[in-house]
Amino acid sequence: MSGPPPYGFWQNVKSPDQFDKWRANVIAYYKHVIGIKPSYEPLPLDAAYAESIPVGKNVTRHRIEYATTDGLRIPAYLFVPETKKPVPAIIVYHGHGAGKINAAEGEGTNENALAKYLAEKLGYVVLAPDARSFGEFKIPKTPNHVDYFFSLISKNKLYMGKLMEDGYQDIALLSSIPQADMKRFGAAGISMGSWRTLNFAALHDEVGAAVVTGLYIPWDYLFSPKHCRCQHIPKLATKLAADDFAAAIFPRDLMIQWGQKDSFYKMDAEGLIDRTKKIADFMGYSNHFIVDRHPEMGHRFSNPEIADFFHKRFGDGAWAPVK
Repeated sequence: MSGPPPYGFWQNVKSPDQFDKWRANVIAYYKHVIGIKPSYEPLPLDAAYAESIPVGKNVTRHRIEYATTDGLRIPAYLFVPETKKPVPAIIVYHGHGAGKINAAEGEGTNENALAKYLAEKLGYVVLAPDARSFGEFKIPKTPNHVDYFFSLISKNKLYMGKLMEDGYQDIALLSSIPQADMKRFGAAGISMGSWRTLNFAALHDEVGAAVVTGLYIPWDYLFSPKHCRCQHIPKLATKLAADDFAAAIFPRDLMIQWGQKDSFYKMDAEGLIDRTKKIADFMGYSNHFIVDRHPEMGHRFSNPEIADFFHKRFGDGAWAPVK
């Protein structure tokens, strides 16, 4: 990037009262580059339940599908605790790999069964969907992930733009669940899912708290040929930096979680954290920016700290946290 970025925070926000206008401009530009129209509305869900099984003591895991754009259907696991009152709701977005199954029951994987953990420990409603071309989310005539995102690029479309279309459907699905209190709504993601979560939280004001694990790195690596092009939004890098984009989530809560043995951590993670913290401090949002470091952890969720983060912000679910 040559010269100051047109949508850079420090170029546009000289006092906190200029923040809202700057943020509105950033999100408008973001929608433009990923192909989301300002008037975009979710599609009818046509949701269908395939199976329901008990997990833990008082939680049911539903296997569900619901409609999204391009005539496709999103397969997901939906965890619902036994409750007579609405409880907080969380979306867990997986990274590259086997998909939602690892968020649902894959202890020790990158996703570390976080969806199941939050449902059982906190009594929250938790949704774990497959991303396009992962898990059970098959793309007709395009059997693998690489072929799919390159087919989108050839049509001047972005994989991340398609995930954001799916995100509207995810919110609509959770909003249809009587037990889900969408005034207490958060999201967490690992790896590709963490970048998806950052995009999702910036786009949707409904997201009150977000956890970004294992991929909070600057554009010069994230959007480089060294990193999967499914996550590239090249035009974004011409207008603002990664810390500027993250700041668009404030004053909602953002937690960055890192295993310091994660190879991605070496890509100036601490520099980006420091630059984001400076923005948070300037705005008076220091308490809304949390960094959770684990010296001996690699590329995965650390579940207890994530549960504590959400519980401090959203309170009890169907029960007080299980010790």
